[in-house]
Amino acid sequence: MRTSSLLRKLAAALLLGGGLALAGPVVSPQSIIVNPVQSSVQLRVWTGRDPSGLGDPGYLPGSPIHIFVNVSQPAYVYLFNVGPRGHIDLILPNRYSNGGNYLQPGTYEFPSGNDPFNFTVTTPYGLNRVLALASTVPLNLNQVYQFAGQSAFASVRVSGPLGLGQALSIVVSPVPQTSWVSDAVEYSVIPSYQVTPPPAPCRLSLPPPRLRLLRRPPPPCRLSLGSRCTWGSSVSSCRYTRRPTCWARARRLTAGTPASTPRPACERFTATSSTPWWQPASGSSGRTKTVARSALS
Repeated sequence: MRTSSLLRKLAAALLLGGGLALAGPVVSPQSIIVNPVQSSVQLRVWTGRDPSGLGDPGYLPGSPIHIFVNVSQPAYVYLFNVGPRGHIDLILPNRYSNGGNYLQPGTYEFPSGNDPFNFTVTTPYGLNRVLALASTVPLNLNQVYQFAGQSAFASVRVSGPLGLGQALSIVVSPVPQTSWVSDAVEYSVIPSYQVTPPPAPCRLSLPPPRLRLLRRPPPPCRLSLGSRCTWGSSVSSCRYTRRPTCWARARRLTAGTPASTPRPACERFTATSSTPWWQPASGSSGRTKTVARSALS
């Protein structure tokens, strides 16, 4: 994350506490060299995954990385990458055609589309820091890095963020205080985890609904007289044939009708001794009997 404004406030607090004798380069607790005095040149650095420069973007090993620098006026710009174990790489300057570190005002990308190389993130895992240093006058960094043979990139002689901060503070001490400025940005190398995809949504297979067949309502209860009948005035004396669904109704009728309760309405038929009882009499002479049949039949 961006630390330049915070480091300037810390350096100013140290100056107020210790007097003007400390008016020089300050190495922050993060081992970053900071100019406590407002510089005439403005510098800003960020990575391709975090244009704000305030976060800590993560990179997998093997991922390409791009560093962006913006400078407000012509200046000599130096870029260092400090690894999580203290190893330091010099990004700028280098020996490629576009590797000169004297930049005009504007924004620059490293590596650019015209560079014959790429920057690839490697292990070890952890926090990396890119330190940018800009100065309007050239700096003597022969004690900090050195080009060996035909190598395109120089090897850094110091190790660790604290060693780099102390070495740079010695380099910038002879130059005017307002002629240089620094900035830093962070990123992390993270391991790749095997992410298990979420399970497929569960689909329930339900059997088709079973149709419940409704029974037809039973036919109405019909009571009929039997073949034998005891002549009398009560319908309970007759024998009935009945269906199972008519059991309760038939039982109520065959239980007899008490004399004190009115009998149900009846249809009267006459029969002679020579004529079946269920046929109406046709006016013939003979003894007749009255037989009662329930209206519920």
